[in-house]
Amino acid sequence: MLLPVLNACLLFQLSWAKHAEIEQVSITAFRRGNQAEREAQVSALRRAFAHHGMVALVETEVPEEVVARATAKSREFFALPQETKARFAKPAGYPPRSYGVVTTPRGKCYEVQQDDGRGNLLNEWLYVRNTTVAMDVKDAYYSSDEGREFYNPEAKHPEQQLWPEEVPGLQEATAAFYHEVEELSKTMYELFARALGLAPDFFLQRARRAPIWPVTIAHYPPQEKEPEGNRSRIQPHWDRTLFSLITTSDSGDEESEGGLQILVDSETGEGVDGRAQVEGRDVEWQQVVRPKNGFVVNVGEMMSRWSNGRMKHVVHRVPNPVPGREPHGRISLMAFVLPDYDAVVECIHCSKDGSEPLYEKTWVGEMMNWGSKLPIYNQTKMEAMRRAQGLYTNLGAQTKLGEPTDVKAMEAMMAKEVKLAEAKAIRVVDVAPLVNGSFEEQLRTAKELSAAFETTGFAVITGHGVPKDVVDAVRTGGYNFFRQEVEEKKRFDKGKGYGFGGYVSMQENGAQLLGDFSRPNDAVESLTAGLAGLAGGVEAVQMEKVRKEDSGSTGVCHAKDLSGCEMEEGTPEVVARPATTFLRAVEKVARLAAKALQLSLGATDEELDLVMTPSAGGLRLAYYPSVTEAATDDLMGYGSHIDSGGVTVIALDPANKRGLQVDVSDRVGSTGREEDRHWVDVPFVPNTFVLNVGALLSRWTGGRWKASVHRVLANRQSHERLSIITGALSPKIDAPPFAGFAATNPSLPPVPAREFLTTRVDLHRPEYREERGLNSPEALAAESARIRELQI
Repeated sequence: MLLPVLNACLLFQLSWAKHAEIEQVSITAFRRGNQAEREAQVSALRRAFAHHGMVALVETEVPEEVVARATAKSREFFALPQETKARFAKPAGYPPRSYGVVTTPRGKCYEVQQDDGRGNLLNEWLYVRNTTVAMDVKDAYYSSDEGREFYNPEAKHPEQQLWPEEVPGLQEATAAFYHEVEELSKTMYELFARALGLAPDFFLQRARRAPIWPVTIAHYPPQEKEPEGNRSRIQPHWDRTLFSLITTSDSGDEESEGGLQILVDSETGEGVDGRAQVEGRDVEWQQVVRPKNGFVVNVGEMMSRWSNGRMKHVVHRVPNPVPGREPHGRISLMAFVLPDYDAVVECIHCSKDGSEPLYEKTWVGEMMNWGSKLPIYNQTKMEAMRRAQGLYTNLGAQTKLGEPTDVKAMEAMMAKEVKLAEAKAIRVVDVAPLVNGSFEEQLRTAKELSAAFETTGFAVITGHGVPKDVVDAVRTGGYNFFRQEVEEKKRFDKGKGYGFGGYVSMQENGAQLLGDFSRPNDAVESLTAGLAGLAGGVEAVQMEKVRKEDSGSTGVCHAKDLSGCEMEEGTPEVVARPATTFLRAVEKVARLAAKALQLSLGATDEELDLVMTPSAGGLRLAYYPSVTEAATDDLMGYGSHIDSGGVTVIALDPANKRGLQVDVSDRVGSTGREEDRHWVDVPFVPNTFVLNVGALLSRWTGGRWKASVHRVLANRQSHERLSIITGALSPKIDAPPFAGFAATNPSLPPVPAREFLTTRVDLHRPEYREERGLNSPEALAAESARIRELQI
C-alpha cells in the first residue's frame, strides 16, 4: 500500500542512509535447537516486530546454490530484449485480479513495474509459481467464483506454461527456489504463532491448501541518470500480506544505496508503523543489509490486523541508487506469503483482553482483491458485503463466501446500525448555557446532558468555565510528583494500601467492584488528597480514615464556598497549591451538574441539601506508567467497574489520549460477562471534562441516570498517562438513609451513604478477600454473585 501522507521532502530525501540495527533469528536454532534456543528465537522475533518491524533470518537452511542459481537465471531473463520479455506478460483482459497474478499451479508472468520517464526501466518483475501442493479442481475452494481468482487449471492459461527458450533452466532454477521458500514459510508460520502466544499451528491450520502467492523476482536495472519527476524504484509503502521473505543479490548494496530501506523514528529508533502519523515526526530512512546467505522478513497489514498492531507493518521503500554506482543492477527474490484466501482475519487477542480492535474484521481474499469485479468484492457495496458475511459487525446474518447477498437488506441493516451507533456514542455537550443562557436554553442544555447520562452514563462537556492553565498546573504538579524516585513518593504512602488516602502503587483492583476477583492488580499509581474538612464522596471516606488514625487535621471546609479551604496536611508540596486552585475552580462544574439534575429530573433544593455536597472537594491523580512488553493481556490500567458516588469529573491527558472506555451494551450491565461487553472509547476533546454517573446517584435517580461499566486500558504506549479525577454532586457521608429524588419514582430501599461508600472503597482493596474471610472458592463465588447482583 502506497503512502500518500508522506510529503515530498520525506519521500525523495537523498537515498544515503545509515544501516538499521535489526534482530537476527536463526532458523536452524528454532528447528533443531533445545527449548531455550527455540524460545530465544521466538523472543527475538517478538522484539523485532514490536520495535523495528523487520528481522534478519540467518542459518535458514536454504542452500546457497539454490538462491545463486535462481538469481543467475533470472538475471539472464531480464537481460533479454524487451520485445522478447513482453511475450511473457499477462494477456489483455486477463481475468484474475488477484495479487498473485499467476493462477496456475506451475507458471510465470512478466510485468514492468516502473520506468524513468525516458523509456528506461526502473523496476521489472517476474512472478513464478511452482507449488508442491496438489490442487483438486473439484473442490469448491478451488473452483468457486472466488477460488478462480487465485487458482486455474493449467489448460485454462497455457501461456503461463511457456518458458523462454533463450534461458534454459529458468523454470527449474526458480522452481527449486519456490520449493525452499514454501518450506521456510511453514517454519515462519510457527515462529509467528509462538511469538503471539498462539497454538503453534494457528497459521498453519489457515494455510493448508496450495499457496495463493507466487515468488516475485524483482530486477532493478542500473541507472546512469536520475529519473524524471518523483519516480523511484519502489515508493514508500507497507505490505498487505501476512509476511514477506526477501533475499537479494549483494551487488552494490552498500555503495549504491539503492536497496531496501525502512522508515525509523529518529528519536526512539523505532520503526514507523503503517498506521502511524508521520507528519510532524522526526523520521529517517535506514538501510537494511541482508546477512550473508540470509533473508530479511517484514510483516504486512494482515499480520498487523491479526495481532491488533502488536506487530508493526513497517513503512519501507527501495530508492534510486547513486547514478553510475551499480554496474549490474540488483535482483531481489521475494515471497509475499499469505494464508488460504478464505481465512478470516480479525484481532486474535481482543476477546481475551477486551481491547478494542484497530481494524474491522475481514478475510484474506477480500484484502488481496480490492480491485476485483466479483460481486463479493464490489467496491461500492464493500461494507454491505462485509456485514453480510458477518465480517464487519456481529449483527449480520452469516452467509457462505460467494453466496449471493440481498444488498438492499444489507443497506437497510447498515442504516439501522449507524443510527444505533450514533445513539450509543459518548456525547459532547456545551454546558455554558446552564450558566449564562435563558431559561429555555438552560432547560434544553440540562435535558441534553441528562440524555447523555440516560444513554451511556457519560458525557464530554465544553464551556465549563475552568481555565486551561488551572488544569495544566495540576497535571504538571502531578507529573513532577510521579516522576520522582520511588522512595520519595513512598514518603506519602500511609502504609495501609488503597482507601487511606495519600500515595499508593499497584494496590487497587477496580474489577472487584463488579465481583471479579480473578484479575491482577491494576497498573496504576494514585495520589488521593482533599480539602481539609471534606465531607462528601469517596475521597471524604478516605480522608476521614486518615484524620481519625493518623492526623490531627480538623480544618472545616464549607460545602458551598471553597474559597477559604486549604488542602489536608501531608499533601505533597508540588501538588498542594495547584490542586487547591483547581478544586475551587471545579465548583463551577458541580453547580452545573446540580442545575441539570434539578431541571431535567425535578430534584429539589431540599433534597440536594439533604444528601449531596455540590462542591468538588476531593482529588485523585491516577498515573498510568508504561507497562512492560511482558505484561499479561488481562492487565488493566483500571479494571471494569462502576463508580461509587455522584458525578465523577475527569480531565484526560492530552499527551496520551486513549485508554478510557465505556461498555454501551444494554444487555450486559454490571452482571454480564466481559466477553459480551461492547467497549467504546471516550473521545478526547481539548479543554473539556469527562463526566460520568456513580452507582449511588444512579440509584437515587431511579436508574434514570445510568451508572455504566467502564475501564481504563493498561498503558502500552511509550508516554505515561495522567488523569485528574474529582467529584461533583458528591453524596454527603453523614446524610440520612435516602431512597432517591421523589420526582424520579425511586424503587430501591433507602441506603446510608457512609455505609455504601465505605464498602465500595473497601472493594477496591486487593486485601478485600482476606479482610472478609473469603477463604474458600464457595465463599468467594457467593460474595461475587452478591456484589454483581446488588452492586452494593
